[in-house]
Amino acid sequence: MDKRNFSGLNSAEITASVTAAANLLAAKLSDNELNLLSSVFMQFADTLATIYVVRIINSTAETDGTAQKDGDKNQNVKQN
Repeated sequence: MDKRNFSGLNSAEITASVTAAANLLAAKLSDNELNLLSSVFMQFADTLATIYVVRIINSTAETDGTAQKDGDKNQNVKQN
């Protein structure tokens, strides 16, 4: 996986860029389109946050030895 270096990012520049992009898009969209796009981006952000949390949990489990092997994943499933 490509590891990018984001250490040089300036938060003010990022937020200004995002604001400018949002304003440009909003100027071209109807209210309904703007509402839909807003909902899509909110879901996108929530999904990225979920992926990030899962990665952190898995990374922590790997470092503290609690990670399950593929064959062990179903051990906690109650058998009928």
